[in-house]
Amino acid sequence: MEINNVTSIILAGGKSTRMGQNKALMKLNGLPLIQHVYNSLTPISSTILISSNSAEYSFLNTEIVEDKYPGVGPIGGIYSCLKKSNTILNIVVSCDTPFLSPDFFIYLLTFSKGFDITIPIHKGITEPIIGIYKKHTYTTFEHFINAGIYSPSKAIKSLKHNYVEISKKQPFYNPNLFANLNSLEDLNRL
Repeated sequence: MEINNVTSIILAGGKSTRMGQNKALMKLNGLPLIQHVYNSLTPISSTILISSNSAEYSFLNTEIVEDKYPGVGPIGGIYSCLKKSNTILNIVVSCDTPFLSPDFFIYLLTFSKGFDITIPIHKGITEPIIGIYKKHTYTTFEHFINAGIYSPSKAIKSLKHNYVEISKKQPFYNPNLFANLNSLEDLNRL
């Protein structure tokens, strides 16, 4: 896989209401959560875009893409960054999932051929804002936004999608792989 063919999109535009402060900047093992995600993407991406309406992430020296449709949640960030992307293949990931690895993303990429969107599923749970999104899908996301439907899952289901089972069988697996850190309790537990 050529890294110049993959753009990564980090969704960091949330309000962090449960955390009480910007969760992307909360530290885990001395690094902000977003830095962990960024570090896992740099080996496999030619470009990394950060979806945010804030310049707080300028320390990562990558482009920050503001939402064209602010206030609609992750679907707005996905749309804006996919439209900005210059590659067909795009990795989309939230800023608060620090345990995902390059090998995990490479694994998902191997299942993306022939699909608009490839999403992991584990223990019966789908992860709609972690996955491989083809650039052209931004038009579908815009259609859903304009219709007042802000659920990424609903937009995904309207496209040709692939759910890829992630389990202990994969060598990159760890029990915290999909840990989503939304509160101080989550962060302290890990």
